[in-house]
Amino acid sequence: MSQVAADVAHDEQLDHDLEELHAMGQTVKKIKHPFLVDRNWEAEQEMQNWIGPYMRNIAWHYHEIIAAGHIGPLLGILGGRPVAAVGAGPSLDRNIETLRTFPGLRLATDRAAKALTARGIPPDLVVAVDPRPYHIAKMLDYPESAGQTLIASVCLHPDVTKAWRGRVRYMSHENPGTQFFDHGLPHLFPGMPMLYCLGNVGNMAVQLAAELGAGRIVLVGQDYGYTGGKMSADDWFFDETEGWRRLVPDHAYNLARRTGKVTAPGIGGPVETYAPFLGYRDSLYKLTELWKLDVVNATEGGILIDLPQMTLAETVKNLLQFSAGEARTLLHSALGG
Repeated sequence: MSQVAADVAHDEQLDHDLEELHAMGQTVKKIKHPFLVDRNWEAEQEMQNWIGPYMRNIAWHYHEIIAAGHIGPLLGILGGRPVAAVGAGPSLDRNIETLRTFPGLRLATDRAAKALTARGIPPDLVVAVDPRPYHIAKMLDYPESAGQTLIASVCLHPDVTKAWRGRVRYMSHENPGTQFFDHGLPHLFPGMPMLYCLGNVGNMAVQLAAELGAGRIVLVGQDYGYTGGKMSADDWFFDETEGWRRLVPDHAYNLARRTGKVTAPGIGGPVETYAPFLGYRDSLYKLTELWKLDVVNATEGGILIDLPQMTLAETVKNLLQFSAGEARTLLHSALGG
C-alpha cells in the first residue's frame, strides 16, 4: 500500500470510529494540527448548503487556482506596519478621503474596491470570499483592477476572476471540526495558507491584515449595520465614455425590503442591522481577543462599540512615523515585482 493510500485509510478509519463514538453519545477528541478539536456538528449542519457550491467552484477552475499562486509569500512581511481594513459600510462615504494619506497599506473588501478606486485612492490589496455566482463579479469588474492584486478564496466563483483584470493570489480556509475543511481542502491545496471562516469578508480582511504582519489594524467603513438608514456606501459604475459615475441607491426602499432586521447598540445610539451581523461582530471581537490584535475602529458609525474607537483623521496623525511607501515596497517584493 502506498503512503498516500495508507494516510487516506488512516483518516477514514479515524472518522469512522469518531462517528460511532458520537452515535453512542460520547465526546471524543482527535488531533488535528494545530488544535485539538471536537467534530463540530453545528458547523457541519451549517455547511450543508455550501459544500456543493464550494466544490463546484473549485472544480471549474482548479488548475487556474494552483497556477496563480497563494498568499504564503505575503505572510509576516509588514513587520508591524499599519493596515487599513476598508469595508463598504454606510460610514465609508463620511471619511474615505482621509485614506489618501493613510501611512500603510489599504486593504479593501470586494464592495469597497470601486469606491476607493473611483476616487483615485487605489487599494493595495482587495479581498473576496463570497462563493455565489454573479454576486461579487460585478463589484470587481473595472479597468483599474489591471494594476491591482486580488486575494481570493479558493471557493470563490470563477466568474470573479474572469471579471478581474489584475493579479490573483489565493487563500484556503479552515473551520476545525468539519470534514470538508479538515480533510478536503488540505488535500486539494497542500501547503496553501488557511484562514479561518469567520462569516463575512470584513472579518476576513482583519484576519488577513494580521497574517501580513500588521501592527495597528484600522477599521474603516466596517459598520456591520445600517448607519443613518443606509444599507451600504454609495455605489460606483465605470462608463467607457464618461468614466466613473457615482450611483446613489434607494436606501429607504432597499432597507424596507430587508428581512431579519434587528436593532443593536451602536456608535452614537441604536443602529438597525441584520441579525447575522451580530454573529460576525462577535466573531471579530473573539478574534481580536484571542490573537491580541491592535485593532482601532475608525469607522465613525455602526455597531462595533466594544473595540477602541478613534476618528480616522486622528488615527492617521498617530501613525505618521510609518511610511506607506515602505509598506508598498515590501508588498511589491513579496508579490514577485
